[in-house]
Parts: sequence; structure tokens; C-alpha cells
Amino acid sequence: MYERRRTVVRYAVGQTEEFKVEVGLQQGSALSPFLFAMVMDQLSEEWEQVEENLERWRFALERRGMKVSRSKTEYMCVNEREGSGTVRLQGEEVKKVQEFKYLGSTVQINGECGKEVKKRVQAGMSRFRGYAFREGDIVSFGLRSAISCPNQNCLWPKSVDGFVYVPYTISPLYDNMDRITIEMGMLDISSSTCVKFVPRTHQADFVDIQPRFGCWSFLGRVGGPQPLSLQTPGCMWSGVASHELMHVLGFVHEQSRSDRDHYVNILWENIIEGQKHNFKKYETNNLNTVYDYDSVMHYGRYAFSEDGLPTIIPKPDPNIPIGQRDGLSQLDIHKINLLYECGV
Repeated sequence: MYERRRTVVRYAVGQTEEFKVEVGLQQGSALSPFLFAMVMDQLSEEWEQVEENLERWRFALERRGMKVSRSKTEYMCVNEREGSGTVRLQGEEVKKVQEFKYLGSTVQINGECGKEVKKRVQAGMSRFRGYAFREGDIVSFGLRSAISCPNQNCLWPKSVDGFVYVPYTISPLYDNMDRITIEMGMLDISSSTCVKFVPRTHQADFVDIQPRFGCWSFLGRVGGPQPLSLQTPGCMWSGVASHELMHVLGFVHEQSRSDRDHYVNILWENIIEGQKHNFKKYETNNLNTVYDYDSVMHYGRYAFSEDGLPTIIPKPDPNIPIGQRDGLSQLDIHKINLLYECGV
């Protein structure tokens, strides 16, 4: 990475002259006075150099009453040559990994940086939109939920005729097929509940559906125009529209329910770094309903997977299907009717 490179060091009022960067540059100091959380990284051309320096670090640390943690030591070879050996520390093999965190960035074994780019793009888009996301597609706005907020002030109000009218606008950037898809998602809800989506006329509070970046929504009624993003073509399924509209009505993801640990296992080690917050469990009012594996609000088995491995496994039967986006389940409909007291 550093061979035949030159660089400078920037500081508050300027920068140094250029200097040569040597292969084998070490980050960190084995002689730090701190006895914890010491991280040492090394870039080398030959795996033997890594092994040799590990032993040097071990010796220097042990002289000062410290030690290298073998269980936390790992190495990665980029463009590995045939016949390369393994790295050992005190005669025991060091763990070989497929990607490596170096100076805060993820370096992949194939020399690519796709994961790091994706992470930075996602972070940048969140800043660009000006929103923070508490889960993958829910915009954080005070961390409130319509199924747990006080006095139900996050719900859309019920009219005297017993219906709940949710005004909306749809961006003119959508074509006719996109509009039909979105309206089918609305119909999936309104055909079986007292919630009706109506085109906005003069209402102050309304859902503003736009083809922004990704599929996401605020949670419950937040007041004023509240954007809901359904990117085209990526989000153009009626089930995805129904999913985001259920967020609008105040529903969190099914696997975020307070009782979820009785029904699914979350495989934290398989989740992309920086995305574990999407699997946080919340204190929710579950409306005395059973856990719904078939909910349109349930994540799929491989949601935010690091390496194509499952992140959610149902229990006791691990083969139960989860993550469908065909439309509302019967329990989804039942929960909307309970929350909004349809028929009362």
C-alpha cells in the first residue's frame, strides 16, 4: 500500500515537507504508558516480517509487564502469493481474516473497498437528507412510537364518522405505473381497516411521498408535511409501500417488539458493522397480539448481512419464512384495527 509513496503531515497552521513512506510503517506505540486498549497495526510485504515484528512487540511489552493478546491479534493478506505461510505468535497460529480495519477504514482481502464506500455513502446520504435513522428505514424524530407514545398523540386523528383520514401528496416525478403501485399499497390498508388515505387539499399534516434515496418514513404522525421516500424503481412494490405506510401509522418492525427474543434469534456477529442499531429491541405495546412471522413489517432472514449469512433465525422452527413484502398479513390488519379502534 505504501511502497514508493510520499506523503505529508498536516497540522493546525500548515503541513510538513513531503517525505517517503516506508513499507512496514507502524501505527501506534508498543511503549505507551496505558495498560489497556492498545492497538498496533503493521503493513508489510512479506508475512515473515509480520511474524518477526509480532515477536518484537511481545518482547518489548513483556519487559514492561504487558502482553500481546493472541485472541485479538489477526492478519490479512492482499493478493496473496502461492506458498505463503501462516503467521504465528508464540508458536500458535494467528487468526486470518477476510477484511481488516485499518485507521478506521475497512480494507478487503481482494484489495477492493466496496464495503467502506457503501458505509460512507450511506452516512453521507443520511447527513444530506438531514435525518438520523433509528432503524434501516425509520427516521428518528424524538424516538417516539405511536404504539407507545403518551396519550396516543402520535396517532392520526379519528373523524366523527369513525374513519381515520391520512392526507397525502405524491410527487409528479413518479410515472403512472409508480403511482398505481403506491396506491395499491394504500388500498391494501384502507380496504380492511378504518384508515383511509386521501389526497391532500388544505390539511396542515400530511404525508409527502417522494422518490428520494431509498425506502424510508417517519414513525407515526409528526406534524406538518412529513416526507416518505419510495425510490423508483428500487422501492416500487406495493408491499414495500404498505410497509412504509405502516410506519406512518406508528408501527415499528416486528422483530423490534419487546417480546421478540422468545421468537427469533438475532445473530449479531453476522450483521454489517455499524448496522446493529437496526436490530435494537424496543419497549412496545404489542396490543396483546401474537408474534407475526408473516408480517409485512418483519425483516428478512439476511437483512444487513455481513457475508451472506443469516442475521435473523426464527425459533423454535428455524425454517419459518420471514420478510415477505407481498402485502399486509391478517395480523397486520388486525393490529391496525386494534390501534386505531376501528369499529369502536
